[in-house]
Amino acid sequence: MLEIAGQSKVSAEQFNAIADAMPPTGRLLEVGTFHGATAAMLADMFPSATIISIDNFSGATAENYIKNRRPNMHLIIGTAGHLAKSGYTAKFDVIFIDAMHKYPDCLDDLRNTAPLLVPGGVIFAHDYDKKRYPGVVQSIDEFCAESGFSIVNLTDTDSSLVEMRHP
Repeated sequence: MLEIAGQSKVSAEQFNAIADAMPPTGRLLEVGTFHGATAAMLADMFPSATIISIDNFSGATAENYIKNRRPNMHLIIGTAGHLAKSGYTAKFDVIFIDAMHKYPDCLDDLRNTAPLLVPGGVIFAHDYDKKRYPGVVQSIDEFCAESGFSIVNLTDTDSSLVEMRHP
């Protein structure tokens, strides 16, 4: 495996939950990539999968993402809202949300990406933490209430990872 520049903010337990949901030749959409470390680790683990990352790099650069890029990783500069408005129709087995942590932004990310999920697919959202990220918690709870998605798993760490599925 190649070296990873920067760091992933997901724990080993959270990474394993995402990896366990990923088909070996599947498609993953990562909303909020920052360093691209999580995407690179998944790309190394699943070289036949397609990893699409989207980020607007607000206040940051894509330097580490570029260092971490693998042949099966692709970057879209923008937001989930830009992606939805572009008419993008590719479907994903796994969607991983870890971008803006404010209520309206997180809710928009969930609403804009959910239509891109294959039937039976899974959405993960990072930082479900009432004390540190109340906007993330509010967004996820509201999204589940309005969409029919349910929280089926929640990791027990500081920056909890929520797994959501649609019945």
